[in-house]
Amino acid sequence: MQKITLRNGLLGFLLLGGTALYTAQFFWACSPGNGFAETASSGGEYLGETACRSCHEPEFKDWLGSHHDHAMEEATDSTVLGDFNGVSFSSKGIVSQFFRRDGRFMVRTEGPNGGMEDFEISYTFGFFPLQQYLIQFPGGRYQCLPLAWDSREGKWFDLQPVEKFRTDDWMHWTKGSMTWNSMCADCHSTNLQKNYDPVADSYQTTWSVIDVSCEACHGPGSAHVAYVNSKAYKKGRRAPGSFTYLTANLDNRAQMDQCARCHSLRSQQSAAYDHSGHFMDHYLPEVPRPGLYHSDGQISEEVYEYGSFTQSKMFQQGVKCTNCHNPHSLKLRAEGNDLCGQCHSKKTYDTPAHHFHTIGSEGAACVSCHMPGKVYMGNDFRRDHSLRVPRPDLTAAYGTPNACANCHADQTAQWLADAVVKWYGPNRKPHYSEAFSALYYGDRSARERVTQWASDSLQSGTIRALALWYLGNAGASEAERVLADALKNNDPLVRHTALGVAAPFSKAYRLVHVVPLLADPVLAVRAQAAFVLSDVKEDEIPADQRKAWKEADKHFERYWRRRPILRLGG
Repeated sequence: MQKITLRNGLLGFLLLGGTALYTAQFFWACSPGNGFAETASSGGEYLGETACRSCHEPEFKDWLGSHHDHAMEEATDSTVLGDFNGVSFSSKGIVSQFFRRDGRFMVRTEGPNGGMEDFEISYTFGFFPLQQYLIQFPGGRYQCLPLAWDSREGKWFDLQPVEKFRTDDWMHWTKGSMTWNSMCADCHSTNLQKNYDPVADSYQTTWSVIDVSCEACHGPGSAHVAYVNSKAYKKGRRAPGSFTYLTANLDNRAQMDQCARCHSLRSQQSAAYDHSGHFMDHYLPEVPRPGLYHSDGQISEEVYEYGSFTQSKMFQQGVKCTNCHNPHSLKLRAEGNDLCGQCHSKKTYDTPAHHFHTIGSEGAACVSCHMPGKVYMGNDFRRDHSLRVPRPDLTAAYGTPNACANCHADQTAQWLADAVVKWYGPNRKPHYSEAFSALYYGDRSARERVTQWASDSLQSGTIRALALWYLGNAGASEAERVLADALKNNDPLVRHTALGVAAPFSKAYRLVHVVPLLADPVLAVRAQAAFVLSDVKEDEIPADQRKAWKEADKHFERYWRRRPILRLGG
C-alpha cells in the first residue's frame, strides 16, 4: 500500500516533521492558561516547598514521595536505589562496574574516548519504574548514564540495548542526546535556568528547587507569602499579583496547557519558563503526525500524553487531567473500572453486555480496550490517552494497532474485526482515524473527508491541526478552501499548522493571509509567520506591519536558526 509522500520544496521541508521545522532528534520532557492571568505574577522569589507546607499541609503530604518529589535528587544513601556494591553489568560487549569509593557512588564504563573510565554519580533522576543517574562533565554539562536501575525488578538494564553507538555519535551517552542540561532538565527541577553560553559552548545551569516542587506549577511564592502575612490579608482584601498561579478552577484547555509544559512532545522557544503568557509562548507541541504516532493518531514513539488526550472525546467534553489524577500525589482518583465509573454508568458499561468478557478479567478492564499502552525506556509502560474505541477493521485495512490484538495475538485482524461486527453491528460512528489513515496510505478520495475534519468546529484544535497537516502533505487543493479560516482559528496550534501549509502558496496569497499573524498574540505563531514570509522583502511588507515582522523574525533567528535543533518531551 502506497503511503503519501511530501511535495517537493518548502512545504516538504516544513511539514516533514509536522512542527519539525524546529525539531530533529528527540528530547525527554505547567504553563498558565487562561483564567488567572490577572491575579498571577511571574515575578517574585522561589521559596521552596517548606514555605507552602504550613498552610497547605494536605497537599504537601500528597506531594511528598511522589514522582515529582523524586524527579531529581542528590545522590545519597537515601536516594540511590541502584546496587553499587561492586556488581557488574554487561551490554553490547562493555562490562560496566558499579561500586562505592569514599562514600561516593561510582561507575566504571566506556568514556567519551572509547576507553574505560571511572565516573562519579552526582544526581539521581526519577525513581520508579526506573532510576537514571547523572554524571558531571566539563563545560557544566551533566550526562545521563545509559545504564538505568529497574526499581521494579531490582536489576540494571541498558536503555539502548540494541544499537551500539560510536563515541563520536550524537547518540552516544557522553554526547548531545544524553545531555541533561538541554534534554530533560527543564521538567525535573523548579525554575530551571539553562544558561547556555554559545561562544564557550558551556552551561551554568541553575535551579531554585532541585525537584518538581509546588512552585514549578504554581509559580514563585514570595509575593503570596508576603501577602498572607500582611494586614491586607487579615482584613480580607485581595491584592493584585499576590496570588500564585491558581490551578484548581481552570477549564480543561487551560489546565492541559499547564500540564503540557512537561507532558508533551514539544520544542522550547524561550530561554526559560517564567509562568507568563500562553503555553505556546514558551513551547511548540508536535501534532500527532506519522513518524511519532500511527496514522490514526495512536501512540508510537515516546510522545507523552498531550497529543493523545487532546484528540480524545473526553477532552472535547471538558474532562481534564485532575478528573482522573490527584495533581499533588499524581495517583489515580479511583482504582480499576471505578475510575471510569466516575462518569460512565457501571450498570451500562461494566458488564459483559458491553465488553463481552468475564468480569474481573483483563478484557473486562476499561483501560485494556480504550487505553492500550506501550513500553518506553525499557520498562516504563504508558497508556495511550486518546481514549478511543478499538478498530481492528482499520488494522485489517492499514496495519494500525488495535487493543484487541494485545490479548488475541493469535488471531488475524479480520477475525477481530468480524467479532466487533458480531457484537456491536456493522456501523461505526465517524472517526477521524479512518480518513487520516486512508489518505496517509494513498487513498486520494479521502481528501474531502480530511477537509471536513479540518473544518469541523466541534473538534479539538489537535484534530483540526492534524487534518491540515495531512492535507498539506498530500498536496490537496482542498486545503486552500479551509486555510484562510484556519489562519484565523482561536486555537494557536491550528494557526501555526495552517501557516506551515501556506508556506508554498504564492507570495500574493501570503501577503494577504499570513502578514496579519506577525502580530499574533502567541509567540510560536508569530515566529512561524516570520519564517513563512522569509522570502519577502521589507518593502513588500505593509508599513504598519514592519515592526511586528522584524520582531517576529528576530525571535525566529534567536531561537531557531542559531541554536541546536532539538525536541523536548516529558
